[in-house]
Amino acid sequence: PTQRVFINAVDVRRRFGISDMSLWRWVKDPAIGFPQPMRINNRRYFRVDEIEAFERRQLDGRAA
Repeated sequence: PTQRVFINAVDVRRRFGISDMSLWRWVKDPAIGFPQPMRINNRRYFRVDEIEAFERRQLDGRAA
């Protein structure tokens, strides 16, 4: 079985260079298509494979 790897919201914000409010907006806006977090002890964790897929979609959109 494939092991799921997660990163926390702080690392996601660093990765994209955004604020916590921007991350909140991205998660809440279905038009952006940002991955939904999983909550553990009221902290947000994102699957790395979903974050990477989002990045690829963004790059593909820029190339078109």
